[in-house]
Formats: sequence, C-alpha cells, structure tokens
Amino acid sequence: MKRPLFSLFAILFLFHATAQDCLSGWKYYRNIQVDNTQGSDDLENYAVRFVANTAQLVSQGKLQDSGADLRFVDSDCNLLPYYMDSLATSTQNAIWVKIPFLAAGASTSIRVYYGNASAAPASNGAATFLFFDDFEDGVIDTEKWESIGEYATFDEADGVLDYASTGTASGARFKFARTVPSFQGPAYMECAANVGTSSTIGFSSANNALERIYFRYNNGSIFADTMDIVAHLGDTMTNGFAFDTDYPLIAVPKEQMNNLRIKVVINEEGHLSIMEFSNLDNGQTNANERVITQYDMTNGFHFCLSSFSTGSHALLEYVRLRPAAETEPTASMGGEMSNPLTGLQDLKKEAEVLVFPNPARYQCQIHLPGTQQIKRIELFDARGALLLETDNPKNPQQVNLSGIPQQACMLKVTDSQGRLYTRQLIVAGDE
Repeated sequence: MKRPLFSLFAILFLFHATAQDCLSGWKYYRNIQVDNTQGSDDLENYAVRFVANTAQLVSQGKLQDSGADLRFVDSDCNLLPYYMDSLATSTQNAIWVKIPFLAAGASTSIRVYYGNASAAPASNGAATFLFFDDFEDGVIDTEKWESIGEYATFDEADGVLDYASTGTASGARFKFARTVPSFQGPAYMECAANVGTSSTIGFSSANNALERIYFRYNNGSIFADTMDIVAHLGDTMTNGFAFDTDYPLIAVPKEQMNNLRIKVVINEEGHLSIMEFSNLDNGQTNANERVITQYDMTNGFHFCLSSFSTGSHALLEYVRLRPAAETEPTASMGGEMSNPLTGLQDLKKEAEVLVFPNPARYQCQIHLPGTQQIKRIELFDARGALLLETDNPKNPQQVNLSGIPQQACMLKVTDSQGRLYTRQLIVAGDE
C-alpha cells in the first residue's frame, strides 16, 4: 500500500485556513502588497503600477514569452484586469493592475499567478484604464474616436493613428479629432505622440466641442523643440487664436514619438486645470498648475489632436487615461511560492481513492480499495471552501453533486484508521 498523504494535505489545509488558493494549473504565485497608507483619498477602480523582471521568469521557463499566463486576483480570488507596458522579455516591465477599491490610509494584498504554458493572453488595456487604444487592430473605433470637421487623413495602420486636416491656415487650423467619451478627472492622460509646428494635441470642452486648447511650439522663440504655449481656439473659421506663454516649457522633440503624461481635472469652477505636463522619455516635467479660465468645461473634457494642413500629420501610438491621486499608492512584490492547488492536481494519477464517473454531473461513486472503511468524505472548491461533507458513509458511497457549479474540486477521504486520501474531482455542473 502506498503511504497516505498525511503531511501534504495537512499543509494544504493549513494554507486554506490562512489564505486563498485561487487558480489550479498555475505553478507559481507571489503576493503583492499595495500600500495606500500615505494617501488621503479612497481610490476606486484604480490602476496600480509595479515593475517586474519578467524576462528572468521567461528565461527560467516559468512564464510564456508573451506573458500570456500572468493572472492577478484579489483576496476573494476575483480576477483583476491588468495591462503590461512591455513584452514579457523586458527586465523592467511596468504592469498595471486595476484595484476595485483601496481605502485612504490603508493597504491591501493581491496575488499574481504564472507558470501555465497553455494559458491564453489576458492583458487588457481597455479593461484596466478609463480609456485605452493602442491602434493595433487597423480600424478606427468609432465608439472611441470622432472627427470634428473635414479631414484629409484619419486612418489607423501599423499601430498608429494618423490625422491630417484639409487645406491650410483658416479653417484647416481648427479641424480636429477627439475621444468620444469625456472625462472629469483628476486623471493622467498618457500617450505616445508625434507632433510638430503644424500639428498638436490638447483638450476639447464637452460643453462646446469647438472650445479647446492645444499645446504648441512658439515658432522656436525659446528653443526649436520646446513646447511653450497653450493655444486657445473657439471656432473653425478664423485664423487667429489667443495663447498662454511659457507652458509647459519642456522639450518635446518635433516630428518624433514622445511618451507624454498630462495630469488634468475639471475644478470646482468648471475650468480645466492642468496640474502636470511631463515628457517621460527625457524626464522633463512641469508640475506648476495652469488653469484655463477662458472656457466652460463643467461637463468634462475630451482628449483631441489636430493638424493645420494636409501635409502636416498628428500621430499617436497609444492613448490611455487613468485615475490620478494626490499621492500614488505603491506596490511591492514578495517571493515566489509554489501553487499547492497545482500540486494536488498532479496527484490525480496516484490517488488511492477511486471516483466514478470523473468528471461527474449529478452524482458519483467514491470507493476505497481493499477492506478499509470510509469514515468521512469532504469536497472543497479551488478556494478551499467546503462544498459538502458526509460522515460514516458506506464503501462504496454514492455522493450527490446536484447544485454544485461546474468546476475542479479537491476530494478528501478519511478512512476508519484516520488516514487521508485526496484526488481531483471534476464537477460537470447541471445542464
């Protein structure tokens, strides 16, 4: 007779009492502590950022090259949306995980699972951020983007959104494309943008689409690649515009992709407040607040892009909008652990307890070979929750599975001498 699985199940049962085991089939996990103890705001549906050396996991054969087997869960085993900024072969991979709620001055724990060679990709920017588009499908999503006025080019190809207006000067200067949804903030608008002297990005009012502001270059009056004015535009016909000078006053090299971050909010007076403008590529930041009082944006703002001639193009590689906090929460990742659920799953070929049928829908028969008697039968779901129990059953014993949803379960059988036996039982669920 093979040795009963005393120690293994004892360890697994103790783990169920202290934490949740959520995903069978994933070999490894790490706990992640999300810390908002320095934050003064409750955060809802907040995308928390942390950096991981996923390249090391790939090289060790623990993670798919694409990172498709990454999964994040909360303490109740609910899957959390996430998005990877880079390929899994990156040594500094920024990963964003959407946390449903994080109280001010508090912290919470989530868990990352990996190590499943057959898992399908789950990284999803649209589910993680307030707004997201990486322009990879080659088709402009009309639920995300709309054009205001005519255009010469409004296309999506090779991972880039390309916009160019018609004509030059009057009229052309004030045609644009913008996001369909509007936002209130506070939020970070992040994008990779390629603009120049005659192309730009900015924000349009949800109260009046034509009232908008653009970030522009003042004809090189300070330095050729310094973005240094905020242009105010209120119609589509005139060639003039008013502007604020000396903002954001940071280097944004023309005619090349720049990863930009702008922190914005509609303030209590209904005006657009720009609280930060950063070029993430060169590290230059202007954190001085600039409030746009000329336009009413009580109903919110749209992100927009424009060009002022058919030969000048505004290009975007990605756009995302995420909630902003006065103090960003931090995330720290713990050490690697083996997943006990996967370990139990691997025991099914060696288990002494016999189950037929398996998978089972309404009922199954449980039998211990030989003369030993069954003292107790228990069935647990993947989180360790008890689904059913039977004391002093027959051997063999018919077990009623009606009402148990489709899932992989862990069966625990105790014989009359107190020995424990485990194996996997697949419940097919009611039709």
